[in-house]
Amino acid sequence: MKKFKQLAGLDSQKPVLQKNSPRLSPWEVTGNFVGTTSWGSFVHIGDSVVHSPPPPAVNQYLALEVGEACQLQCKHCIYHRQKSRTPKPNDAALDIVLRELGNTLMPKWVTLAGKEPTIFPEKLKELAQKVYRRDRVNILMTNGLLLTDELLVDLSPYIDLFDISVDGTQSTHDWMRGAGTFERTWQRIERIFQDYSNRIGIIATAVHAKDEDGRPRYLDLIDLANLIRNRFGQSGRVGLSISPYYGFADDPLRLRKEDLIELIRGLVESGCSTRVTYTAAYSHLLPEVMHEFGLSKSDIEYDRDTGFPIFRLGNVVLILFNQTVTPQVGIRVSNDGLLHLGCNHLILGDDAASFAIADLTRDDLNQAIDSLMAAQNPLLQRLATVHPTCESCEDFDICRAGDRLAGLHQTGTAIDPFCNRITRH
Repeated sequence: MKKFKQLAGLDSQKPVLQKNSPRLSPWEVTGNFVGTTSWGSFVHIGDSVVHSPPPPAVNQYLALEVGEACQLQCKHCIYHRQKSRTPKPNDAALDIVLRELGNTLMPKWVTLAGKEPTIFPEKLKELAQKVYRRDRVNILMTNGLLLTDELLVDLSPYIDLFDISVDGTQSTHDWMRGAGTFERTWQRIERIFQDYSNRIGIIATAVHAKDEDGRPRYLDLIDLANLIRNRFGQSGRVGLSISPYYGFADDPLRLRKEDLIELIRGLVESGCSTRVTYTAAYSHLLPEVMHEFGLSKSDIEYDRDTGFPIFRLGNVVLILFNQTVTPQVGIRVSNDGLLHLGCNHLILGDDAASFAIADLTRDDLNQAIDSLMAAQNPLLQRLATVHPTCESCEDFDICRAGDRLAGLHQTGTAIDPFCNRITRH
């Protein structure tokens, strides 16, 4: 541990856990709905920081599903609907959203997502050009397999950040995504790095599983970090972003506390520029993780542009969703034309429709956005009541009542389904 703290530049101060915190406002729920994954790599978060939250403002982030099709069947995919009724891009829904960009919709980032958006290259190119603005971040999330040389030529002027999924070195990546996919994806990353100036975020998901030799699969992400550092250097142009696996509470792929600690320690020792999206689904473990690394709330910094709170451990930045002060609203437009907060709903498959905040086939987009920005949406209000066990917990000020959006999705109650300290009746 002493060696780790020297690497990370930390002292041995214990975490400060404040009791009797106030109840949460409608904004202070579930990481302010940025979601669990599928928003991008966040590799630019923490490039420039301040020591107190930026002035209050409601930040918007927009993800557009470019069709609903994928050529892979990944073991860890959050998208649990196996087959869409309408896999091709929904032009009507996309046109409604495009008309409002710059009006009620003023996102800091626009993420072009899918399942796999490059399956529809012509629509992808059209959208990338239409949503592009110099003062916001355009992100493409992709497995990279169909990023042909021709497509890169057309996309590179309009994509600020190519976020490409790589879930470890070849052994673990191919186990997750299929034989031969690592080599083909890595070739595309090399091409972007060599021929273009766009930033690259390498997105990985950490899972609780073991390889044929009994080695934890998440340790392969440390090998990946070493590979990235040795190949691309430490400028930050190519960064690694790791998301802990999101699933139902009893899903065996969910990380344990020991997994998180071992993974973070190894990433710090790798020297690779890395972001760990510490989402609400793991907030119940944050007090123990903080204790392990000698962190306190006084160590929190804030991204200058977005206000996202972070812990910095040397080269590793933990993005703390549940410590967010600046309101953050992640709006995802499904290929069905449904608006969702964040992307936790994707594990519900067809059942996700009942948690949509609007349906663009019948609801007015302006009204839906206005209700969100005023914190008056019914879904927000359902999440605002804190469970009594959470209010009285000594760690409340750290975990902020956990992942209540996941609770609503998974159990029908706005209670974190992952925390075993909550008394459920």
